[in-house]
Amino acid sequence: IDPTGEIAWIPIIIGATLYAGSQSTSLQNAAASSAQYWANQQNQTGNSFYTIPGSLAALADSCNIQTTTAVLGVGALAGAYLGRPFWQYYPASNPAYSSSWFTRGWGWKPPYSTGQQAIEKLALPAYNPATAVRSVNPPWWKPVRGPRPVETANNQPGGGIEYIQNIRW
Repeated sequence: IDPTGEIAWIPIIIGATLYAGSQSTSLQNAAASSAQYWANQQNQTGNSFYTIPGSLAALADSCNIQTTTAVLGVGALAGAYLGRPFWQYYPASNPAYSSSWFTRGWGWKPPYSTGQQAIEKLALPAYNPATAVRSVNPPWWKPVRGPRPVETANNQPGGGIEYIQNIRW
């Protein structure tokens, strides 16, 4: 999971594996030889840390190119989806409005329209008319808990989905 979208190296690895898979046999042999070298290092020393460079070298091996590309591609897509923004509805007249409550839909857009729909679904208090919405991308070190259904409150039916950001793990 990469909530802030900072794993920029995934496309680089995918590109490198695609490039390696399209190159001559000598490059493919170099990848296989490199992977074998690190495997031998691990066997000779017993140091399991040699599996890290060995695994990376194996990514470019022609035998693994299709699997590597598929796995990393799916992983990159999953990371992008899980890292999509949260949304916070707030009064347009108060851009400094702050709350630890967010919501999120299935896509990359706010799940509710501003105004009445957001007020009802999120059971917002009277001081928040939800006349504006902004994306929120919390840093990874500030956990966000949820989702959970919004309960009836503030004379509103609820029924939406909410998340809360707090500092406790």
